[in-house]
Amino acid sequence: MKKFTIIIFFLSICLIALFNFLPKSFIVSIVPNNFYKYIKSNMPQNLFAVIQVFLDNQRSTSRLNNDYNSKFLPSSQFLKLNLTKIKLNFDEESAAGYAPHLKSKSIKTFFIESVDEKIFIMSKQGKFFYTNIQNLNKNKIFKIENNLKDFVILDLLTSNKSFYISAFNKKDKCKQLIILKSNFGIEKSDFKVIKKFGGCFESIQAGKMVFYKKNENILISTAADILKNDDESDDKPQNLNSSYGKILLLDTVKNTHKIFSYGHRNILGLYAKNDLVLATENGPAGGDEINKIKLDYNYGWPIASYGEKYNHEYKNVSNYKKNHEDYNFVEPVFSFVPSIGISEIVEIDNNFSPLWHNNYLVASLNSRHLFRLKFDKNISSLKFYEKIFINERIRDLLYLSKEKVILLALEESGSIGILRK
Repeated sequence: MKKFTIIIFFLSICLIALFNFLPKSFIVSIVPNNFYKYIKSNMPQNLFAVIQVFLDNQRSTSRLNNDYNSKFLPSSQFLKLNLTKIKLNFDEESAAGYAPHLKSKSIKTFFIESVDEKIFIMSKQGKFFYTNIQNLNKNKIFKIENNLKDFVILDLLTSNKSFYISAFNKKDKCKQLIILKSNFGIEKSDFKVIKKFGGCFESIQAGKMVFYKKNENILISTAADILKNDDESDDKPQNLNSSYGKILLLDTVKNTHKIFSYGHRNILGLYAKNDLVLATENGPAGGDEINKIKLDYNYGWPIASYGEKYNHEYKNVSNYKKNHEDYNFVEPVFSFVPSIGISEIVEIDNNFSPLWHNNYLVASLNSRHLFRLKFDKNISSLKFYEKIFINERIRDLLYLSKEKVILLALEESGSIGILRK
């Protein structure tokens, strides 16, 4: 078997070398149209990267030359970092996203939270586990029985009294955002629906949650109907009679909610501390945003965006207003053009490193980077950011100050990344 593998490897290298000297037009004429997409979806990422170097030498050389002063782990600009991956035994996969170029890629999505020294892990399909940093280092995690088999999970939120999840029922033809709650416990969790937000969607996006000022109040992101049609024309984010395209404030004691902010597309990251609320929002093709959220303010979607529609095709006409303030919307603190597939945001305190004091980390899906951010004093503008290449889609982040580690939900390998100095 080993001899056979070596032969196949050398034959592949010879074939790739031959392709490198053949005219590109000839290669295109003999290779099936969908062959490139097929091998990209089914081949290990590192091997595909090697093949790309040979098949498109000019493009690969340009990328290398464009990589000035880029650092790769364990190096970053000012710190040496160690990334350890702990593989989770998830036997489930789902599509990577709603965009056409992502639907063929399978991933293992999960969310991470902590209470005291316990770390909780919830998969997209409702598998629930707990551990601590010592056991996680030994790849020991323990299952929590639950009743979530009919739900697709969008986020997990924990306190020392309760577990909350945002989800939708995969059996419902008309899907709507649902909030479920269970008492805190590590043996079994019996989740009950506490809130449904009316609507009828093909699929539900967003659903990010964070406690706001006290553990009875939860901020929840709801997405625009971005699957409604190709041009994403959806009036819900600007409609104050709709719960979608918003950040909602849920009072879990009174079981009431109100609109906190509106004009949002698809928020995958929320941070709240005292009066400060930050949101990371997926734009269309380009225009991912970091927003400072204020009560009752309008953030502009789908009227204003620094991105364009997925079907824009380099037309010299903008689909969106390129200024928010002129139309009475809140400007983003920062907008990523091109998009990075922005996801979670966390604050890093002085305990991790004085060099990262009062910095924030933002995770990305498509870019496969961590972004270290430094805002100004009022968090009204971004001073700088540093890209830290992780080489995996990062769905969620959790910073454990006492342990001085950053946990990353890596959804291509289905691993928890443990980032340390």
